[in-house]
Amino acid sequence: MARRSCDGAGLLEAFRAAVANLEASVDEVNGLNVFPVPDGDTGNNMFATARAALDEAERADAATVERVASAASFGALMGARGNSGVIASQILRGFSEALAGKRRINGLDLAHALREASRPAYGAVARPVEGTILTVIREAADAAVEQAERPLGDLGFTRTPSEDDPRRDPKLLEAIAKIAPGTELRQGVDDVIRSHEGALLVIGDPNELAFLYSGGIRLDAPFRSQLLYELAKMDGAIIVDGPIRRLAWANVQLMPDPTIPSDETGTRHRTAERVAKQTGALVVSVSQQRETVTVFVGAARYPLDPVADVLAKTHQALGTLEPYRQRLEQSLTRLMEDLGRQPGDVSLLARIEPVFPMARTLPSEVRTWRPQNG
Repeated sequence: MARRSCDGAGLLEAFRAAVANLEASVDEVNGLNVFPVPDGDTGNNMFATARAALDEAERADAATVERVASAASFGALMGARGNSGVIASQILRGFSEALAGKRRINGLDLAHALREASRPAYGAVARPVEGTILTVIREAADAAVEQAERPLGDLGFTRTPSEDDPRRDPKLLEAIAKIAPGTELRQGVDDVIRSHEGALLVIGDPNELAFLYSGGIRLDAPFRSQLLYELAKMDGAIIVDGPIRRLAWANVQLMPDPTIPSDETGTRHRTAERVAKQTGALVVSVSQQRETVTVFVGAARYPLDPVADVLAKTHQALGTLEPYRQRLEQSLTRLMEDLGRQPGDVSLLARIEPVFPMARTLPSEVRTWRPQNG
């Protein structure tokens, strides 16, 4: 079964396989070395550089793709041997920079990273010459782009959010939009985090939720981020109406069904998950210790990233899509030119057919990031 995505451990395994293949081909690469002089050591230098990159990646935390790629880039930089090693280190630098902020990658991410890897490689050579390692990385990137445009190419990755991505749930996307940057709710939550406090917010119809809580202070006050911040200083939960216009109750004790299963370890998060599952309401849990925000809606759970990280990831996603937009425009231009020379030849449409799946993918790639950006 084709892999749908790749995490840090998967990328590390790919690096291991690549280094092993290079080690087995050192003599062959040495024999290919004829430019600028046939010194016959390119294979040795490439392998030494790749080995240094892998050694550094092995010592890194493989929890995310970003960490593995960054470590490999650093290792290649410090262990580069010869001109080919320096160029290889620049390839890994571009590859690493393209994967900044990534925990996992799909086919689009990989193709974009390879495309970005070729830029510093060419920039590292005063007079780039084709038929060298520069050509290899450029054509590898082109091949990755072509494969990623297919519904499920040989890369084995999908270009759409993976099936287990909770953001595929429309209700969760709607909930995330309510706490997006620029909203009063997000401002209040950010204030709570900056003050090193915790909070538990339940957002829904107060009357429908009344069976779930007891005690507390009845407010029925207009929603203001400053007031939310002040109320979070109390230990209990805060009840907010569905449209997020009024603060209904503060310092209430929530009593969800204790038999509802929960994988959360902290009391606040466990309560939030059970309340969300029992009522379907939007529940926001702010961890005082970790200074993180987690959104619960029904059975869905999603940890919110800091605003700066969201913007960086959105920029990365848009950058990933840019090569495919260009490819689509080029294909359409060539099609129109060919139709002009051969009007009525419908067989020409087959040339652009592989691009259509990619064109359908573009909106879905961006759609999951849009609510988080407000």
